[in-house]
Amino acid sequence: MMSKRRLRVTTLVLLILLTASFPVTLRAAAANSAKPTTGYFSPRMLIRVRSSPVVYLLGYVSCQRVTCLRLLRTNDNGTSFIKVTPPPTTAIKGSIVGSLEQMVFANAEDGYALEGGSGGNVLYATFNGARTWKKETEPKGTALSSLAVTSNMLYGVTSHCAKQRNGNEGCTNYQLNRASLSAKHWTSSAIPNGRSYPWGFLGNVAAYGSKVWLTEGAKWSLLVSSHNDGTTFSTYTPPFPALVSVAGCDLTATSSMTLWSACPTGMEVSFYFSDNAGMTWTEVPTKQFMGTGGGYFDPVSATLAYLDYGGPLPLYRVSNSGHDMTELGMLRCSSVNSSVGSLVFTSERSGLAICTPEGNWSSSRLERTTNGGATWNRISLNQAEESSESQPLRDFLIATNSSLSAVHSNQSGHERFTYRGPLKIHYGKHRAVAQQFRFTGHLRGLPLAEHPLKRRTDT
Repeated sequence: MMSKRRLRVTTLVLLILLTASFPVTLRAAAANSAKPTTGYFSPRMLIRVRSSPVVYLLGYVSCQRVTCLRLLRTNDNGTSFIKVTPPPTTAIKGSIVGSLEQMVFANAEDGYALEGGSGGNVLYATFNGARTWKKETEPKGTALSSLAVTSNMLYGVTSHCAKQRNGNEGCTNYQLNRASLSAKHWTSSAIPNGRSYPWGFLGNVAAYGSKVWLTEGAKWSLLVSSHNDGTTFSTYTPPFPALVSVAGCDLTATSSMTLWSACPTGMEVSFYFSDNAGMTWTEVPTKQFMGTGGGYFDPVSATLAYLDYGGPLPLYRVSNSGHDMTELGMLRCSSVNSSVGSLVFTSERSGLAICTPEGNWSSSRLERTTNGGATWNRISLNQAEESSESQPLRDFLIATNSSLSAVHSNQSGHERFTYRGPLKIHYGKHRAVAQQFRFTGHLRGLPLAEHPLKRRTDT
C-alpha cells in the first residue's frame, strides 16, 4: 500500500508531460497527396460561430500548380490558433479555395461545407470542431446551395436554373430544405415566387430560432418569411426603396426580430436594418458603397454592425438601429486598391480582419483589434502554422487530492484548465491528450473526455 507521505508528495507534484497532436489532414489535389511548395499561410476567409468567441480561419499554402487549403481555429480573438482539418475539396488550378463553395458552423463543434463539382454539390459535415468531416445525404432535387444554420436546424435551397424565354439565365422551382443538425433526414417546402413573374434571383437564407427569411430580386423585391422552421411561408413587398436589389439581398438575422440586409443594386450596395422581423426597414446612412470597391459589412448583434469601405477609407461602427455611423480607425493595409477580404467581430471590442494589399491575395494578412477597431495589429499566422504542425505543444497535467488541471503555455502566458470532482488516479502507464480545452483519452480509470474543464488564466 502506498504510504500517506508518498501519496501526498506524489499527488502534489505529479507532472505528466503531454504531447498534443492536432489533426493535420489535407484534402486537396489528386488523392490528397499534394505537398506544399512554400510554408507561407495566406488567409482567405473568416467563418463566424454565432453566440460564441470561436472563429474559423480558412487559408491556403502553395502546392505544385495548385493551392492547398488549411483551416485554423481560435477562441481568443486570434491570440492563439490550433490547426484543424479543412473539408474535403479538390484543388483547381487558378482557384484559391478549389471546389469549396460554402462553409457554415451552427456552433463550435457542428459545421457544414458544400463542395461543388460537375456532378453537383456534395455536402460534408463535422461534429467535432473540424477535426474530421463526413459526407452526408443531400436533399432530393438539383444542386444544394445557400446553407444556413440555427442552434438546432440546417437549411439549404434547391432550384432549377436554366435560360429563360427572354434569353436571360433564371431559376424556378425554389425549394427550402430543412434537417436537424445531424443532416440525416430532409423535408422541403416550395418557396413562393413573386407576383406573376416566372423567375427571379434568390438571396441567401437567414434564420434565427424558428423564423426563416429570404428575399427575391430581379423585376421586384419580395421578402419571404416563415415562423415555423420553413414549413409554410408568407410574402411581403416592403415600401420602396427597402430591399431593392438586382439579385436578392444578403440577410443576417441577429435575433428573432432583428435583421440586417446588404442589397446589391448594380455596382453599388445599400444597407438596411429591421427591428420588427422585416416589416419595416431603416436605411443605413452610408456614403456611396461600391460592391467592387473591396469593402466589407459585418453585422454583429441586434444593436451593432461594422462597415469598411475598402481602399484608403476608415472603418465605421453602425449603431442605434442603423441610424448612426461612427468613424473608427483604419486597417494598417488601407490604401488605394486594397480590400478587406473578410471581417468578423465577436464583440464590440474584439475583431479580426483579412487585409489584402493592392488586391493581391498572395499578400493577404490577418489583423486584430482589441479596442473596437480604433487600432489594428498584424497576426503572424506562419508562426501558428509552424507551432501546430512541426513543433508539438507542451502541456502538463497537475494532479492533487481533489482536482486535475492542465497547464498550456502560449505567447500570452499560461492557461490552466481545471476539473474538480470525483478523482481516481491509478499510477502506472497513462495516456492523455489536451485539445480544445477538454481532455480526451483516459488516465488509467479517469474518463477525462466526459469532464469539461473550467478555464482560468494564470499570468
